[in-house]
Amino acid sequence: MGISRFTVKNQLAKALRRLNSAVRLKLSS
Repeated sequence: MGISRFTVKNQLAKALRRLNSAVRLKLSS
């Protein structure tokens, strides 16, 4: 269970990072 929870957290962080980078790109251009 703990491992699964960690994976979900990691996936969420990855998605958030991707979203942040996309927003930054939009603001840049």
